[in-house]
Amino acid sequence: MGDGSQQGPYSSLMSSRGSGRGGGGRTGAQQGGSLRQMGGVGMLQRHATEMGLSEEQLDRLDALRTRHELEKIDLQAALLKAKVLQRAKARDLSTPEPEVMQAIEDLCRAECELRKMRYRHLKAAHGVLNPDQYEKVRRFHRRQTQDRLDAVRAGRES
Repeated sequence: MGDGSQQGPYSSLMSSRGSGRGGGGRTGAQQGGSLRQMGGVGMLQRHATEMGLSEEQLDRLDALRTRHELEKIDLQAALLKAKVLQRAKARDLSTPEPEVMQAIEDLCRAECELRKMRYRHLKAAHGVLNPDQYEKVRRFHRRQTQDRLDAVRAGRES
């Protein structure tokens, strides 16, 4: 350890998982089921012309976006607080086990609320669409998924 490298009780675990920060090199659904690619408010706004959205629909999406962003900030803050508290209780060896278990439950609950919020926001965005527009979104996502699969396959063949 005198060579300047940091070795600790978790160094072998960390080297097998990446840096220990973020998703360990994982993205999207691998990190926890991202709904970002499913046609939320931002995606609909970016592709408004392609999806045939009216000005009234865009106004409704703008109103949704503001409310959704504020709710997301609150839930993300609650999740960060739950993570900090859980880590602190787990590190403190004098913390009674039931308190640690409760902190883990609180963390899980915060993660769950964030996932439920994402789903509610997705459904609210889809609620602005008429059936034809919703079908355009579905086709758009199928095409994007196929394009990503084709790119992965092409990368393997190289």
